[in-house]
Amino acid sequence: MSKHTVLGFLDEYSLQTTANTQRMWSFDHPPLMKNTAKIRVNTFAIFAVNGTSIITFRERSKQEDIQEVLKEYRRANPNKRLVIVLNNFKSHHAVLVRQ
Repeated sequence: MSKHTVLGFLDEYSLQTTANTQRMWSFDHPPLMKNTAKIRVNTFAIFAVNGTSIITFRERSKQEDIQEVLKEYRRANPNKRLVIVLNNFKSHHAVLVRQ
């Protein structure tokens, strides 16, 4: 790989305050308390093997958000050819992201 090429891996995750499953072991079946406040944080990271990595936060994971993350990655690695490995998440191969 050329010194003018940066290889990066993009992925995101979303921390949520509500769980989609609850399990409890008990003899007398106490009432279950569940946090119903919905707070969501979408975290995006691009790990650059040989360049500048980034981590950023967005409200959503839509194609416009992915596009902004890629622009931020471009700003972190100016004047380089970027090769980015993505998984098959729907917004990763959307029209705006491909552009």
